[in-house]
Amino acid sequence: MSEKFLYVLLLLLVIIFVSQTFSFILSLSTMREGLDECLPSCNDVSYNYTTSTIPPCSKINILLLKPGDATAQGVPIINTFINSINNYLNNTYKITSLILPLQNPNINIQKGISSIQNTNQIKINKYFTDFSGMNFHSNQDILDNMILDPKFNTIINDFKYSLDQNNPNSTTKQNIMTNIEKYKTESLSPIPGYSSIYTKFLQDMSGMCLSFERKCPGYYTDHNLKTLIENELQTPTYYGSSSSFHKIAEYVFQSINGTLGKTST
Repeated sequence: MSEKFLYVLLLLLVIIFVSQTFSFILSLSTMREGLDECLPSCNDVSYNYTTSTIPPCSKINILLLKPGDATAQGVPIINTFINSINNYLNNTYKITSLILPLQNPNINIQKGISSIQNTNQIKINKYFTDFSGMNFHSNQDILDNMILDPKFNTIINDFKYSLDQNNPNSTTKQNIMTNIEKYKTESLSPIPGYSSIYTKFLQDMSGMCLSFERKCPGYYTDHNLKTLIENELQTPTYYGSSSSFHKIAEYVFQSINGTLGKTST
């Protein structure tokens, strides 16, 4: 063989070796990126002072919804539900035109020149602000507050605005009471208006859980959340602080807040 031929052959072998080496390094990087999505953090693995090495991380099955996923995927589903239920309630019970105008946050403004405190205005304002234990709420919770107050009709009948404007006449007041009673009746029944919105919310949350499982099979499954969603799909509740929405939304909030799975002492 000529010297020139050997040189070309050697150069070719070097090129092949270098290209294969780079290909191997890139494949390792790709594999590592894929593993990083599934492998748990090694923060809880103790340092071995005897061997001066960190032992391999064992595979951990996460049992609870992670805060980042709750924020990125859970909250948008919750907001979609709130927008849907608000639109439905407004179209069905005239929330914007009948109910919302009742509120006046400035309770210090008196009717006319009277110095008598408008106690009914204070009571009505609470319907719009009292959401104890609800970290996510919609206009439905305002209606729930109204139907849970046995004195609601009396308060509305006696109500006068805290502002110097025309008070609701008897027809308006009657329409308000009629719509609230209608809501009370319909929210107890699985009518399509409520069931479709709630069912979509629960199905979207179920899909969120499924997306986690597909991302890392056998690694990330919140069995508690899955069971909660399945139970609510079977026997949903369409109203109140213990509605199917509030049960799931509160679970998501606890994850974001870092209190999920923790018991208060």
